Amino acid sequence: MLSPEERERLLEQANIVSEVYQLTQGQTGRRESKRYIFLNSPFVITFLGGFIVALLSLFLQQRFAANAVRVTRDQQLQDKKYALLADFSAHFESYYMLMNRAVRGEPQQAYKEYLASNYRFDSDIAQIKALFESAGVMTEVEALFKTVELEFWPKITGTPSARTYEEILTNSYLQFFTLTSKMGVEIREPKPTLSDPFSFLFD
Repeated sequence: MLSPEERERLLEQANIVSEVYQLTQGQTGRRESKRYIFLNSPFVITFLGGFIVALLSLFLQQRFAANAVRVTRDQQLQDKKYALLADFSAHFESYYMLMNRAVRGEPQQAYKEYLASNYRFDSDIAQIKALFESAGVMTEVEALFKTVELEFWPKITGTPSARTYEEILTNSYLQFFTLTSKMGVEIREPKPTLSDPFSFLFD
C-alpha cells in the first residue's frame, strides 16, 4: 500500500508530465499553423505555379524540337529513296540492254562495256542495301545481284550454268520488277508527322 504522501507525489508528477505534453503539442501546432499559412500565401502559390509552367513549357519545346528534327531526317531519307529508285530503274534498263547484246551476238564487246560500267550497278546495289530496311528488299536485291553478277556474266565468259541465257534474262528482269515494287512499297509507307508531345504517357 502507498502512503498518502507517496500517492500525492505521484499525482504531482503525472500533472507535470501532462502539462509538459500539452505545452509541447501547442508549440508544434503553432509551428505547423505558421508553415501552412506560409505555403498557402499568394506569393508561394504564384511562385510554384510559375515554376511548374516554366518546366512544362521547356519540356514541350524540347519534345517538339526533337520531333521536328526526326521528321526532317526521315523526309530526307525518303527523298533519297525516291531518287535512288528512279536512278536504279534507268540504270538497270541500260544494263539489261547490254545483257541482251551479249546474248544476241556481241558477247565480247558487251563484256568489255560491262567491265567498264559495272561500278555503277555495284554502286546502286550498295546504296539500296544502305538506305532500305525491309527484309523483302534485302532478299530481292541479293537475288538480283547473284543472277546478274554471279551467273550471267560468268556464263558469258565460259563458266557453265544450268540455265539458258533466256532463262537468266527473264529471271533477272522479274527480279528487277519485284525488287523495284518492294522498294516502292517501303517508300510509300505513311510519311512521318509530328508526334503528340504527350505520347510518352501512353507508351
